[in-house]
Amino acid sequence: MSVLARIRGSLRRRRGSRLAVIPFPDRSWLFGAGALDGITTRLGSLDGLSVVGLSSSLAFSHRTTDLESALDELGVEFLVRGQVESDGGRDHVIVQLVRAPDGAELWSGAWRCETETLFDVQSQIVTGIASALGCDTPASTPDLMHRAPTSDPVAWEHYVHGRTALLASDPTAALRHFEAAIEGDSIFADAWAGMAESWRDAWEAHVALRSGTDLESTARAVRQGAERALDLDDSIPRAHAALGYADLLDWSFDTAEANLRLALQLAPCLPEAHRWLARTLLYRGDYEAACISADRAMALEPLDPTTVNESGWSHALAGRTDEAIERSRRAIHLDPEHVLSYMHLGRYAEQSDRRGESLTYYRAAVELSGREPFLTAFLGTALVSAGEREEAEQIAHDLLRKARRGTPVATSLGALLTALGRHDEGVSWVEAGIDAREPLALLAGTTWLPLTELRSSKRLADLLERRPR
Repeated sequence: MSVLARIRGSLRRRRGSRLAVIPFPDRSWLFGAGALDGITTRLGSLDGLSVVGLSSSLAFSHRTTDLESALDELGVEFLVRGQVESDGGRDHVIVQLVRAPDGAELWSGAWRCETETLFDVQSQIVTGIASALGCDTPASTPDLMHRAPTSDPVAWEHYVHGRTALLASDPTAALRHFEAAIEGDSIFADAWAGMAESWRDAWEAHVALRSGTDLESTARAVRQGAERALDLDDSIPRAHAALGYADLLDWSFDTAEANLRLALQLAPCLPEAHRWLARTLLYRGDYEAACISADRAMALEPLDPTTVNESGWSHALAGRTDEAIERSRRAIHLDPEHVLSYMHLGRYAEQSDRRGESLTYYRAAVELSGREPFLTAFLGTALVSAGEREEAEQIAHDLLRKARRGTPVATSLGALLTALGRHDEGVSWVEAGIDAREPLALLAGTTWLPLTELRSSKRLADLLERRPR
């Protein structure tokens, strides 16, 4: 364990009591990673307790369960761990709350593991842990502690598999399971929320869940799932967060912020709500506030490379490039093939006029992504800066062909054409990006996408005024 990791863990622990729920090493889906999401969310609503996200807990459990490592890597004081044991054909779940790093048991419980009593058992686990830690349940979220999401055991099993698929970054499988859960129980609100999250995660990962999927249809699918969930149960934090994401795609920043803050009021430890709030604030140009939300997201998901890398974005735009670089490098340490971390490092190197280094990072991002068009456009702009114009022209030619087939690359293509001196054409593509509500268009004119060659262009200035704030 590095000294830096130990320092991070120590700093996180000083912010208050921190806990992680470690996925159980068992054969029963009843208490698999997906099923623990409800327990994690409920614990995260307790006053005075910060709960690490399941993505990081799962990543940690894949590597080790060493308590000292949990103290350093996750920055936690307490671990919830358990196992499912078979006895005469019956499963029994044993859950422990232990202190890190000495492993002292602070509370434990054992139950017969059956679908019919699962939700009562989950509530008893949360109540027992809360009592052992001296935490109070906030008055604003009593329903989170006791409600049963569905009475259909088959629908619940599909839901758990759906949540597990989301944790495994497989939105296609997740959507299939959530749709099956809804088919079995059409008023299963959490499954509707999960369906919205599947569309959201697919868009973030550039995965098409349906043929011809574009930003507009994605935003519509996310919104429909989230609104249906909230019509059935308005106390679901993930549904509010998904609705905020749909607002973000629609460039409706006021309502996005309101929905995300409502999600965090219900579940203060919901990492994705902090992440999307940071992005909302970043797009509005409030970089310091975005840093606060991004830092909170990273504190809750310290082992998730996407969250770690993206948390540096706000810091870079706020002028703290060294901090941003450190986070992108940490993300690559967590996942050596994390595409956007290489892309961000390429951007930071380019801004610092380290042209050779920027090309190395961009090429890595392009190859790892399978030549994702918008990443290829960034490589093209770096090639122009490095004097390798011929390759940049070829990239622009290829992207123009793809863009006409509907590839969402307008803004980055506009930046490349501008770098090549094709200013009018470049502005036209930036305008197309704004009309299509491409997120990157919100950063045109910033240090992330400076368009310095068009600094005096009134047409570009007028275009940028059309962006919401």
